[in-house]
Amino acid sequence: MNKYDYGYVIHPNTTTSFAFETVAEGSEVLEIGSSNGNLTKHLAEEKGCAVDIVEINAEAGEQASRFARTGLTGPSEGDLEGDLWLQKLGDRRYDYIVVLDVLEHLREPETVLLRLKGLLREEGAIILSVPNMAHNSVLIDMIRNHLQYNELGILDNTHLRFFTQGTLDRMVHACGLCATEKRAIQMPVGSNEIKNSYNDLPAEWAVLLKARPLAEVFQFIYVLRTHGSEAALASTPLDTTKRLIKLYYKDSETDFFDEERIRFRYVDGQETEAAFDLSDTEAAVIRVNLLDEPCVLESLQVRLTGEDGKEYAVDYETNGTRLKDGCFVFSSQPPEVLLRVPDGHAVSGVKVSFNALLYGQAQIDAIERCAREWWEYLRVLETRTREAAEAFEEQRGTVAQLEAEGEERRQWITQLEDGIQYRDSRIQQLELDCDERLQYITQLEQNCRAQGDHLAQLERDCGEQTQHIAQLEQGRVEQSERIAQLEREDEERRQWIAHLEEGVQYRDGRIQQLELDCDERLQYITQLEQSCRAQGDHLARLEQNCAEQTERIAQLERESEERRQWIAHLEDGIQYRDGKIAHLEDGIQYRDDKIAHLEDGIQYRDDRIARQDELLMLADEGTKRFEPGIPELRQRLTLLFASKIWRFACFLQKCKRKMTLKNKL
Repeated sequence: MNKYDYGYVIHPNTTTSFAFETVAEGSEVLEIGSSNGNLTKHLAEEKGCAVDIVEINAEAGEQASRFARTGLTGPSEGDLEGDLWLQKLGDRRYDYIVVLDVLEHLREPETVLLRLKGLLREEGAIILSVPNMAHNSVLIDMIRNHLQYNELGILDNTHLRFFTQGTLDRMVHACGLCATEKRAIQMPVGSNEIKNSYNDLPAEWAVLLKARPLAEVFQFIYVLRTHGSEAALASTPLDTTKRLIKLYYKDSETDFFDEERIRFRYVDGQETEAAFDLSDTEAAVIRVNLLDEPCVLESLQVRLTGEDGKEYAVDYETNGTRLKDGCFVFSSQPPEVLLRVPDGHAVSGVKVSFNALLYGQAQIDAIERCAREWWEYLRVLETRTREAAEAFEEQRGTVAQLEAEGEERRQWITQLEDGIQYRDSRIQQLELDCDERLQYITQLEQNCRAQGDHLAQLERDCGEQTQHIAQLEQGRVEQSERIAQLEREDEERRQWIAHLEEGVQYRDGRIQQLELDCDERLQYITQLEQSCRAQGDHLARLEQNCAEQTERIAQLERESEERRQWIAHLEDGIQYRDGKIAHLEDGIQYRDDKIAHLEDGIQYRDDRIARQDELLMLADEGTKRFEPGIPELRQRLTLLFASKIWRFACFLQKCKRKMTLKNKL
């Protein structure tokens, strides 16, 4: 069975769907590597194209030939690096030549591409696709010193050549062709035939790989012509990495998000905007999973679309730490946004926009830690500012109260001044009365001189008048004292007013001081912000130092590992020596036992010697009876005794050497 047989359905976002959409109706098409004829069938039946095919697999080529005008199949006619197919098609010219994932199977793809160029009409085009060897999934395995060929995909076990965008561009230019259109098929790491993930690498390496251009391009698709301009392509990026955004929704009565109630969107790049259609739902609570990794999100906005098509912003919750309005850091888990649809509102769509900034886990943790410290500082600052404002308001109330009291005292002083003025006018009136009375007394005195007969009565009247005048004078003295007292009280009030004015002036100065303190606090806040920026720069330097220290730690760990190995080696040597010493001690013990055994043997030999002496005595006694055999017996006994003595001497010498060795140890 042909492993490239994918049936006869054209799936979206594939090289086959792009080729089918690009080829115009009624065109003459040459399809290189048709497999079982999926594209051939659709071009012939749906677009009325005349399709010629070249396929090296005889079984697959036979199936595709049913839909083709001409079928060159099998190892002879379908071999692109042979000449037979070109001889049979050499006189034909085509509007389109489709070469999908074929060149990587050839030894000399550039030669085949030049041959195909000669089969194009003047306005014809070659639709070409190749897999991208620089896909991040391949690089992850290579970083891990692992490269495994597969049945299909980028590392297909039948591939002979590998392409990146640079190698493909150089081959196209070398063939004198021009790429008038460039496309890329995306496929994230972990979703293709190479089963790995970014978690297989250190976080910093994963960030660098994700930031690469064309990092997750699975296939390149080029439209090549013999003439044209690539100037328009120079200003348009071929690709930005696609990321998956998931939206879950539920109604107000459901306690959890059902996995069936979900919407997907693949978005390009870091500056992202994704819109979801919810017109067929009754969503009351919405959760959006923005990315699949910790990051920093800037300019995060969530807007709902009503049934009338108008958009409006809503409040939302996140699982991150807020840096500023619309900016959050997500350290411990991937970013999520949760929002609730206002009661009485129906939504037809949701739009999410943000700018994603990707850092390593250490940088993300540092940013979150700085954010938490910054918000804690702002909280303390707000508390202190609120306390200062409350103290200022309290002092302002005290000043207002003092001003009211001063106003009351001014009114009281005005009343006193009015009373004093009234008393002054009263005194003036009394003085006038006194003057009138003096005039009257003068008249009385004249009347007394004139009327002598009334002298006594007049004298009594004069005495009474004199007493009355004395009383008036005494009253005048008392009024003078009262006036002096009032003047003293007035002076005291003036001093109090002056004191109050000094107090008011002091409070005005205090208010100015508080305003200056507020300005100083604002300046201090500005300095703190500058300090935070400086700390950010310092943090970057610290991170660099941390990297250097990490390298130094790694070196120290390697040295420590070498020392641990050397210590283990020494410990093994010590253990070996301890075993050797134990073995020697066992040997010494064995030798001590051997010596005791030898001493027992010596005692045994002494007993034997004594017995031999007894035997000799018996032999002497039996000499007479055994006289002919005595010399021979004596000789044998002598030899036997000499042999025993020599062996015993050797044994004693060995024991002496062993004891000497034991003493040395």
